[in-house]
Amino acid sequence: MTKGCRYRFLLLLIVLLAILGIGVSYPNLAEAARECGSFTDNFWCWRSNPYPCGPHGDNDYTDQNDGNCTWWAWYMMCRRWTWSSTNPAPRGWGNANTWLTEASDDGFPTGNEPRANSVFVWTSGSKGHVGWVFKVDSRHVYTTEMQYYGWEQYTNENGPPNEDQGYKKRSRAAMISLGARYIYEKESGPHTATILVMDVSGSMGWRWKGGIKIESAKQAALQFIEEVANEPRLPGTSHMIGVVTFSGTASLVLPLTDNYARAKQAIIKLGTVSSTNLGAGLVTALQELGKVPTAQRFVILLSDGKSNTGLSRQQILSGPVVGARQKRVCIHTVAFGDPGDIDEDFLRKIAAGSGCGSYNYAASGFQLFGTYVKIRHAMLGSNRIVEFTSETSKGSRVYVLPGQAIALGAFQLTGPARELHYTLAWSEPGRMRAKLVDPSGREVTYAYPGAKLYSGSGFSHVTVFSPKQGIWRVAAVGATTFPRGIEYYGVTSARTGGIVIPYRIPKICIFDDICIPIPDLPTWLIVGISVAALAIAVYSQLVAK
Repeated sequence: MTKGCRYRFLLLLIVLLAILGIGVSYPNLAEAARECGSFTDNFWCWRSNPYPCGPHGDNDYTDQNDGNCTWWAWYMMCRRWTWSSTNPAPRGWGNANTWLTEASDDGFPTGNEPRANSVFVWTSGSKGHVGWVFKVDSRHVYTTEMQYYGWEQYTNENGPPNEDQGYKKRSRAAMISLGARYIYEKESGPHTATILVMDVSGSMGWRWKGGIKIESAKQAALQFIEEVANEPRLPGTSHMIGVVTFSGTASLVLPLTDNYARAKQAIIKLGTVSSTNLGAGLVTALQELGKVPTAQRFVILLSDGKSNTGLSRQQILSGPVVGARQKRVCIHTVAFGDPGDIDEDFLRKIAAGSGCGSYNYAASGFQLFGTYVKIRHAMLGSNRIVEFTSETSKGSRVYVLPGQAIALGAFQLTGPARELHYTLAWSEPGRMRAKLVDPSGREVTYAYPGAKLYSGSGFSHVTVFSPKQGIWRVAAVGATTFPRGIEYYGVTSARTGGIVIPYRIPKICIFDDICIPIPDLPTWLIVGISVAALAIAVYSQLVAK
């Protein structure tokens, strides 16, 4: 390696260590810059606050007594209501006295009755006034709000025990006399609606990678349905699933439903037929999704070949794909089979053309389920996804002993998050357990605050609501013996306004097909190994040049 390369390598190593140090010491570095006093807009709702903090068209809020009521009301609405990439917060509703009309036009319910977690609106005056209702009893309405031009501020988000500590208490009669009206969160409809569009052409009956393709696809779909059925969810929401198959024609095998037992039965009964009419499959799926216009809608399109009947490629791209984009339906495409038999470029164009989809390739039945898991994390509104896999260039397997905890890696949440998900999947019959350790070193168990855990057939899932900022450690625990070794796949995701820094660790392979995992070590050591491995990889590339 030349002298110049050595200098570049040392500089890169310094930068990596600096990033690590900054990330650990200053977890709020990547948060959004829209601040108002001690409050920061952290992109909780897929859109930044459209309002200035101060009344002079800027974000000057230095004296804590000069803040825009619209900034605060939008900030609390963003924090407390449920949003997603396909259902972001509104861009802004003008001055306070136009909020009621603008919100109604955007489909938000309005009314005269005060409710907790609603926005109150006064339309009187030149600009009106808005604030956040956090509590209501039989006689009083409790609010937090910012006031214009030096009035008193009431900005404790959680409603402290007395009025001097940051909230306002008014009688119901006073609110009525002031002409208060209220904006409510949109009623909960189906949270997500997903159509599995599955290729059942003749080639899906072929043997590939140790199994029949249609049987591998069915197994992955069954696991996907089990995962969806057991996800933690907010009260009043549902996750609906439908199934469309295509061969020479397309069939709606299962209309959208949240009856997951029925969905599994529909998958079990699938068999192969003849040619590949991909366009008809998409058209049928979009027709079914049109029945639930308020849901967040998705298509997962699985194909092992090339469309050879029905709509042409251009007609598909200009017809159902454009229609999906206009209706905000995300199409995720999954290629499954020999790459030489698949029109990968076309599947990429379908995903990109929908505006919010992704293209994926699965080389085995296990990878197919892993792909479904990753797509599901994206569907849940997670905007930061980190993957951990046992896969190597040699396709090696990892050997895990019963009771052994192995390290997958770590990741750092640099900003507040609403929820954190971790799914572990494995390839062989038997049981493993997803292990997640928080920044303080505490393992997430059933007793952990805000945690939900579930173990299913070939996967284990952990959800943490309101997770801590800092570095989380990701591990897996073997519960049974795997004499042939296993492949594993872990994916973590978070709904957060900060960046997520991954720390991946290497596998130690003693033969081409046998790898020994690194045991579950303290978080600081996992991070150190990850940074060192990255530095060595960069150094090796520089030497090779």
